[in-house]
Amino acid sequence: MSYSLLQKEAAASDFEGDFDTKTGTKESREDHKFDYLWDDELVGNNGVIRLSSEMERNSQHERGAIGMFHQIHCLTSLRKTLQRAREGQNIGLNHHDDAHWPHCLYYMRQAILCAADDTIELPHLRNKTHHYGSINGVSDIRQCRNAERLYDLRAKHGVWGH
Repeated sequence: MSYSLLQKEAAASDFEGDFDTKTGTKESREDHKFDYLWDDELVGNNGVIRLSSEMERNSQHERGAIGMFHQIHCLTSLRKTLQRAREGQNIGLNHHDDAHWPHCLYYMRQAILCAADDTIELPHLRNKTHHYGSINGVSDIRQCRNAERLYDLRAKHGVWGH
């Protein structure tokens, strides 16, 4: 059984303002000069909150982690792993070598499948013709939930504060 903190509140949005299709967003580059944009989310306990009485499923659970923050933590961890690999470090092949990034890769796959985003992503038009090689999803309108409410919840009930 799971508990959702946000109801089906959604707003139409695209990612266009956040993405440069030629270079990628500055936040997505692996260059260390952009680490400051990600590092706050790398802390493992970042999204752990004290559960209110109506959220507690039984007496054993006084705390829980907000899924969005676990997912951002995993993306940040995968980014760090790519940095290490690019720098020539051995990141290992599986959970026997490193338990964290394989967990994050699997967890992110499951989170994406769970969200089942049904947005139809269309190719960009180039010279008023379809250019099928450039479907990147950034300009397609999708329904997004309000993440600010989760940041507020973390600020109010976070176990380790933020």
